Amino acid sequence: MLSRKLFEQLEYICRKIVNSSLVFGGLQVIVVGDNFQLPPVPDYLKMDSGEYCFKSPVFDKIFCHKIILKEVMRQNQDDFIQAINDVSRGDIPENTLNLIKRLSCHLPPGEDPIRLCARNFDCYIYNACKLMDMDGEEFDFCALDEGDVSKLERTLSHNIYI
Repeated sequence: MLSRKLFEQLEYICRKIVNSSLVFGGLQVIVVGDNFQLPPVPDYLKMDSGEYCFKSPVFDKIFCHKIILKEVMRQNQDDFIQAINDVSRGDIPENTLNLIKRLSCHLPPGEDPIRLCARNFDCYIYNACKLMDMDGEEFDFCALDEGDVSKLERTLSHNIYI
């Protein structure tokens, strides 16, 4: 998440570069975000308290069109949706805790369910090794790319193996 301080600095820099007194120098700005994601990281050495960018008065000046998504589209189980909302607010009532416990499963010893990689290449190698360790038939899915393929150079591999 972008901090208030960085947001205001970007706005100031845009005004100076374009040499305009309009907010963001009159440049079109499109911002997309999720207010429930992790907050900005404070950097006290740079006098940045880590306040959310939408707390800035500049935010309300520039964004006259705000779209707030209220309907959940990726889940359809009411109890699961409620649990996600509870956890995102940090308020976990007993019924949500019970649901989480029911959904949890124990992994075999030595299994690590989450692996974070700093580089895409590391992720590719890890996934390839895990796939080679699996039993069963391998499936190969080949993409059919259309349009301006120059824009596709840095996307997924042309072939995906599962």
